[in-house]
Amino acid sequence: QVIKTILLSSLPDYTLFTIMDTLSEPVSAVEETYTSLIQQYLAMHCLDNATFFAERLHAHDSSSSHALYLLALCYYRQGQPQRSKFVLEQQRKHSAEASEILYLKALCCYELEEYALAEEALLGRVRHEFRKGSGSATMTMNEFIVKTSPCPIPSGAAGVQLLAKICSKSNRKHRAIVYYKMSLTLDPFLWTSWEALCDYGVTDLPSPEDVFGVTPAPTTTNMPQATAAPTTPHPSTCGKNMSIPPPPSTGLSNMGGILATAQTPDVSHSLQGRTLAFTSASGKQPSQQQNSNTILFETPNLTPIAKKDEEQSFMTKSVAVQRARKVVFRDYYQPSPDIATGKSTEYRNNEPRSLFWSGLSSDHKLSTPHNKKLLFASDQKAEATITTSASATNTAATPASSSAQPSTSHGMIPTTTKKAAAPTTDMSTHHNNNDDDEAKNEAISNVLQLLCLLGTAQWHLGQFQSKRAIEFYQQLPDNHYHTGWVMNQVGKAYFAMADYNSAIRALQVMEQVEPHRMEGLQVLSTALWQTKREVELSHLAQRVTDFDRLSPQVWCVVGNCFSLQKEHETALVFFRRSIQLDQTLPYSHTLSGHEYFANEDLEKAISCFRDAIAADERHYNAWYGLGAVYYRQEKFDLAEYHFHKACTINPQSSVLICHLGMAQNANGKPYESLETLAEVGNSPQANYQRSLVYQSLERYEEALKELRQVNDAAPREAQIHFAMGRLHQRLGRTQKAMRCFLDALDLDPKDTNLIKSAMEKMEDPQHHQGAYGCGEEEMSAF
Repeated sequence: QVIKTILLSSLPDYTLFTIMDTLSEPVSAVEETYTSLIQQYLAMHCLDNATFFAERLHAHDSSSSHALYLLALCYYRQGQPQRSKFVLEQQRKHSAEASEILYLKALCCYELEEYALAEEALLGRVRHEFRKGSGSATMTMNEFIVKTSPCPIPSGAAGVQLLAKICSKSNRKHRAIVYYKMSLTLDPFLWTSWEALCDYGVTDLPSPEDVFGVTPAPTTTNMPQATAAPTTPHPSTCGKNMSIPPPPSTGLSNMGGILATAQTPDVSHSLQGRTLAFTSASGKQPSQQQNSNTILFETPNLTPIAKKDEEQSFMTKSVAVQRARKVVFRDYYQPSPDIATGKSTEYRNNEPRSLFWSGLSSDHKLSTPHNKKLLFASDQKAEATITTSASATNTAATPASSSAQPSTSHGMIPTTTKKAAAPTTDMSTHHNNNDDDEAKNEAISNVLQLLCLLGTAQWHLGQFQSKRAIEFYQQLPDNHYHTGWVMNQVGKAYFAMADYNSAIRALQVMEQVEPHRMEGLQVLSTALWQTKREVELSHLAQRVTDFDRLSPQVWCVVGNCFSLQKEHETALVFFRRSIQLDQTLPYSHTLSGHEYFANEDLEKAISCFRDAIAADERHYNAWYGLGAVYYRQEKFDLAEYHFHKACTINPQSSVLICHLGMAQNANGKPYESLETLAEVGNSPQANYQRSLVYQSLERYEEALKELRQVNDAAPREAQIHFAMGRLHQRLGRTQKAMRCFLDALDLDPKDTNLIKSAMEKMEDPQHHQGAYGCGEEEMSAF
């Protein structure tokens, strides 16, 4: 119920019951009737019918701001932003533009890619107020926006978030980050702002506890926080391999001056240079919680901090919780102060809060101006509210509007009403109201706790600390963990670690629980491509094309299917179709680049990879692709630069680190290459690359040792046996070299000529590099 209330209160399209208050002009019975019809048909998604009556209302009174707004809203909901914008521009001919009109105009301009006009609609009046006011000498404009109550930006936090999107689209990343942070400060429930900041890879964020306003669980007393054992992860239904061992413990790095600094270097951040670790204070699984009224999971814990910082953090959390309550009770997204609200504002603040927690009604009563507030209330409660409000109008107290007031001013507790005849009834009602408030506050806390845990996991995922992200996702309750969105995030985390089998299991669970979800299928199809599962990939392509042909992810799946069958030209056709549907999807550009690379069209491949980076500069796959192209062109300096850039973004991928080491070796830096490859450990790919480095240094025994480890992991690879034979030949071990060549010949009869030629030259001391062993590893689509 809380989540439904949050969603309804966060969408301006659904707050139609405030239109009459926001654009408060004298209304006639005819206008009120039209408004009732328009609201109901919009709620029922009868958009054509709602638009018809909006046009009739506008014809009835073409000078009414209220009629203009409703008509523009209907056009916008029908997917006609150009018509909506044109109608809204007529407002200038009549009066000053209201906050809701400016916000809707900004939305229209944003969809029409007129970003300068959209920004002017949101900031034009605010700049004027800031320059005119006395605060310009003592605070910045950002402080003015955050501290002014109500927020001067049209639609408050939602308008600030729209500003962030506008800055992002116009390549002003730093301003976008500032606005995303401001929107979270104003509305902690704007999850998409937090998600965008994580996608940007921002490291100087406040902790999730401060953003969402929840109190951390008590710290463990038997061990230091930095080495506390992590919470036992959830057993996964995706297969036993999805449960991962706990990662090495790491300390807490400074985030916004709130957390203490302590860092333990490991492979995951040797290239990143910075990490943030949240640990759980309890070893209990969420399923061990017995009481249904308690929080269903543990809050990630923080390192103890100084008292001054602790007090500051407490104040931040208190403000965040207060603002969260205002959003839930629909007291935040209110009309701007320059719009006269009259009695309707008093009515909003004095109506019983049970009204906002009622379900949607199929029969809304709109016989009086006040009744337009009851569009989302049940019939019986609505009638009771009308009676109570009418009898208590003369005695109700008007609460303060400041956001710094106690919770009673935020709608947490109803204000003073007329006393009932029976004192016992009044005491019982007051007691019930307190119980209701406690239940609602606890429900809000549960939602905030959920956002805190998800936010922590999302931050780690944005920093490509995939193991930590998976650990926090697995602490979610089962009903949240086994959902399409979470499984998509878990799959992306495994994919970033090049653990393709685990990524496939997670994303297939996503497919099962939400067959309608197309987001994430491009990652699933690429993982299937990497593991050469042609049948599964073909079945996936057939299913998704039957389901939704207008999704860009669908054509990525189909393109990967043909790419796996070596039909590169056909695959390019489908990848181009994906780009036509969504030019901002970096995966489509990257996959196209790999197909051009396979066709040896390197210039077009470079263009595609650059387009992917323009869409998302943190898309490490595209940086890898550019490195592969430059390596093929033997531009080893450029190859090393782009591989290093990819490793900086995703320092946990062993594939990226191995290719960086390969480029460093080719660029004449063998010792740096060995240091880079040492970070990966003993993976087969790293062992093979180290053997090539040792061969270039003429350290054949060490190269042979590395190849033996590769052979233990892949004993049927003819390439490895041939490379080992070459090394034995250089070391003068003729019999062992002959045995290795014969093993390679048995495993791969196709290259008979190459192997026989090497056997015939057994006595030749020179070692020539061929297609096996000492050659370059094939660059496949990553």
